Amino acid sequence: MFKNIEQMKRDKTKKIKEARELLDNAQDERRSLTSQEESRYNDLIVEAKNLEKEIPLEEERQQAEMKGDSVRATIDDKGREIPLLTHEERMADHVRGRTPDGLEPSTVTTGRLIRGMVSGWDGLEAERRALVGAEDPQGGYMLPDSLSSRFIDLARARMVLSQAGAVTVPVEADSLKIPKLLADPTPYWRGELEDIDTSDPNFGAVVLKPKTVAILTLVSHEVWEDAMGLGEAVETALSKALANEIDRVGLVGGGAGNANEPIGIYYTDGINTVEMDTNGAVPADYDKFLDAIKEIEENNGSPATAIYSPRTKRTLAGLVTGISDDKTKLQAPEEVKNLRKLLTTAVPNDLDWGSSTGDTSAAFVGGFNNVYMGMRQQVRIDVSPHGSGVFDKLGLWVRAFARVDFAVVRPGELCRITGIKDQ
Repeated sequence: MFKNIEQMKRDKTKKIKEARELLDNAQDERRSLTSQEESRYNDLIVEAKNLEKEIPLEEERQQAEMKGDSVRATIDDKGREIPLLTHEERMADHVRGRTPDGLEPSTVTTGRLIRGMVSGWDGLEAERRALVGAEDPQGGYMLPDSLSSRFIDLARARMVLSQAGAVTVPVEADSLKIPKLLADPTPYWRGELEDIDTSDPNFGAVVLKPKTVAILTLVSHEVWEDAMGLGEAVETALSKALANEIDRVGLVGGGAGNANEPIGIYYTDGINTVEMDTNGAVPADYDKFLDAIKEIEENNGSPATAIYSPRTKRTLAGLVTGISDDKTKLQAPEEVKNLRKLLTTAVPNDLDWGSSTGDTSAAFVGGFNNVYMGMRQQVRIDVSPHGSGVFDKLGLWVRAFARVDFAVVRPGELCRITGIKDQ
């Protein structure tokens, strides 16, 4: 069901107007906001900013549905239908159940929950009711699915891999197994009355077993006490950190020898590899990107996107024609120009390649819709005044836990360019 976008915009304008009126009235009367006014002001600002984030996502979702780009789904090994969510589609629209007492997840935000945990539940009765039964003996909260999914969507909105086309797969158990086709069946021509040669497709499985990623941030006593915008500030910091770290493990991961992290595209068996050189090299032209495109196309893939670090972007932007004393910038071939370029600091610049130690980077090219990102639907939030150095610094720890894993369903449609050095 579509939400009324125009009404959402009017609601945002109304909330901003009411917040400004509170400040104007206090200023006219030459006084500070009362505690009740301050609480109302904070709520209005948070609600307006939440709508500001939600409106473009809703517009994208409606445009996708109007074009007929409905949510895809697959079947797991137990016969259950599992949604495959694109970047424009929100996990919050596909989780089961609602918040307690019929509360709407869009009004009970993670930021408001954090503010309640930190500064008390005054004026946040709905949020407090939403967490009844979700308390942990250690003092944290396991957010209900409907609230967790909204926080996850905030992180997904920032993720480069999701923007590039990686598919989000909600995982309800400790692991999820999805059948996949490893090799296409081969067609054969036959003569009259001759037997048809058989060619069995080669099936395997995508196994998503989410691993835990934790984010920790320190809130100062001054911010905690004032609580002005605290909820959204912490929510933004946590979701941003989560997005960047999930991008990192999705792209480079920990390899097969690291049991704590997903393997990552970089170390996935079967993806194509184009080397800058045996021991790495500074790009002199765009030939390695053309080689990557060729490798993918030879696997019947469609290379649509390239992901690399800001350092690599600067190196490529600085390429010149190579003619003596000519500083004219080298123009990329059309095939490379047509790639969508996405930048992220999640691609490290300290990778080893050959004899080069800690000074190379990588680029990733391909159709990233072949990357599945499995995410558990629940997030845990903890708030604690205890821990190393917190008491001395008058601080408060806020941390969040999420679980995620990655798998590549068609490795041949992705390519890594390795050993990229700086100028």
